[in-house]
Amino acid sequence: LPMLLSKRGAGRQGLLRLHNFLQRATAAMGKLRWIVVVALIGGLLGLMGTDRAILHLNVDTLSPIKESRRAEGKMLRDDLGYWHGGRLLIITAPDKEAVLERSEDIEPDLEALRQSEKISGFDMASQFLPSNSRQLKNLDAVKEAGSIRERLQKAMAGSPFKPETFAPFSRELDSFAAAEPVSVDMLMEEDMGRRLEPLIFNIDDESAGVVLLHGVKDEPSLQRFADARQGVIYMHLKTAATELVTRSVERVRLIMIGCMSVIYLLLWQAFRCPLRPLRILVPTISAAVVTASLLVFSGNPLSIFHLISLMLVIGLGLDYALFFNRLSDDDAEWNTTFKSLWICGFTTILVFGILVVSNTPPLRAIGMTVGIGAALSIVFAALWTPVHNNLRKFTQSVN
Repeated sequence: LPMLLSKRGAGRQGLLRLHNFLQRATAAMGKLRWIVVVALIGGLLGLMGTDRAILHLNVDTLSPIKESRRAEGKMLRDDLGYWHGGRLLIITAPDKEAVLERSEDIEPDLEALRQSEKISGFDMASQFLPSNSRQLKNLDAVKEAGSIRERLQKAMAGSPFKPETFAPFSRELDSFAAAEPVSVDMLMEEDMGRRLEPLIFNIDDESAGVVLLHGVKDEPSLQRFADARQGVIYMHLKTAATELVTRSVERVRLIMIGCMSVIYLLLWQAFRCPLRPLRILVPTISAAVVTASLLVFSGNPLSIFHLISLMLVIGLGLDYALFFNRLSDDDAEWNTTFKSLWICGFTTILVFGILVVSNTPPLRAIGMTVGIGAALSIVFAALWTPVHNNLRKFTQSVN
């Protein structure tokens, strides 16, 4: 705009010609109101009759990282042996000590699953910190230092180790014999606490332990494994998160229906007419439905970002339709309103349209949805609005 305005009014004249053209186009659109209704019906029938996927609420769509890069990251974590999320067991018990005991109880069964190659491995808190009872058992064994030294001497017989090689070990036996069991809370201030904190923690009045599962190859077996044991829950994080998003979308859908009903009642009260609110709601809903159908049929099933953007489209459509239906007999006021409408519409389309070229999937989804929706909202609002007196006089003067 500064570049246009710097040419001694040439830019202003060009914008004025654009403004006059848009006024003529809006005046001519009054006879094409049926297009909005046809677009709404066509969009609804297309969405209801298509065999394409309409919703894509997988949590992967929330990631700003491309799918190819996520696949590379998964391969790298697999090669390094890192747990990369997905599948785990949750053990619940009254306190952390009980969680450790239950973890030790199921450890042989988990090892059997690993031996049968249903999982490739697992990590749990009891591997780093045994339960109190197991620690006491180990301490009792350590207290038998004499028998340990005898077994050590037998093991060293005929070996190349010097007799004094394991002298420090023998001295440590005596100090460990007087040790006390270590609890989870005692380790939280130590380096080991950082390893334990994600694996065992308190939830309200209970405690929970997490078993990180690696290389799961048989999910039904793990589900049966958890169902057969009290206080053990099998969870697939991606599935659980997707179900949470799905429930949230369903809840928001019901809220949106309620909100649109409230808006209709408010407009009915304001206009004192049950039909006039349709001039605002029909183009608004039509823009959102047609935008959704265009995205679906172009191979872009609706993710959570598309749905959030459609809510913004509905907000924009309500604004445009309200101002188009703000019929004032003051020509100057209407002229200013109309100018503000098309400037807001163009700038919104441009700003969000820039996001379409983004390499970040969520930003691209937002830009595509709002860009298309804003364009349809302002066009549909113009089609559905009654012809303003100023527009009639303007058209007559041009003719």
